[in-house]
Amino acid sequence: MPKDNMIQEWLDTVNQKQDEYKQKKEHLQAFLSFIQKTPQQIINEYKTLNKKEFKKTYSNHLNSFIVHLKNKNLEPKMIREITETVQDFFKYAKLPLALGVKGHFNLFLK
Repeated sequence: MPKDNMIQEWLDTVNQKQDEYKQKKEHLQAFLSFIQKTPQQIINEYKTLNKKEFKKTYSNHLNSFIVHLKNKNLEPKMIREITETVQDFFKYAKLPLALGVKGHFNLFLK
């Protein structure tokens, strides 16, 4: 499935106002650009890696992305919004993803 089609399909499931819709797409595109992957490449990796290794790899990517966003001096609220968008996409695609131990996310925002 082409990159934009999967993103569009996911966004179609999200009942949002037009501005929020556009923002979610931008948030997801920023993450994909950061890790230099397309949704299809992520799915292909899921098919080749065991679930534990996939979850570890992409959780590390997300944690690195959070640090990247923090280093850009984004507000914690915006970082949470972006992170939640990425997590929502992984949930939609039925791909495992976690931020590690409970409260780990807040460590990045201090």
